[in-house]
Amino acid sequence: MMTDEKRRHGRLPLVMEASWEGSGSKSLARTVDISASGCFIDTLAPVEVGETLNLRLTLHDGEYFSMQGVVMYRMPSLGFGVRFTRISDADRLRLDALLKMDAEDTRRTG
Repeated sequence: MMTDEKRRHGRLPLVMEASWEGSGSKSLARTVDISASGCFIDTLAPVEVGETLNLRLTLHDGEYFSMQGVVMYRMPSLGFGVRFTRISDADRLRLDALLKMDAEDTRRTG
């Protein structure tokens, strides 16, 4: 399991629709939290540690981010952690802006 000490970026609680393709399967679930370098996906769908996924994370307003990631760990009956491995410059800038805005909201509301 990934510990906070191993993470380069702090995770923020943020629920988004998450869809992905990998190893010939497609699934739909949701994120629990996200950082600049990865996220945790709440799902019962089977994945393998080390599996590469094509991800699409969608916000409530329909805006979405596309990226590729690798499954770093899984927690049976809970979900799995993904490290982002490929994301476009445009999506990286938008994701960073979203995380900064969300971090400021979290600090304000405590």
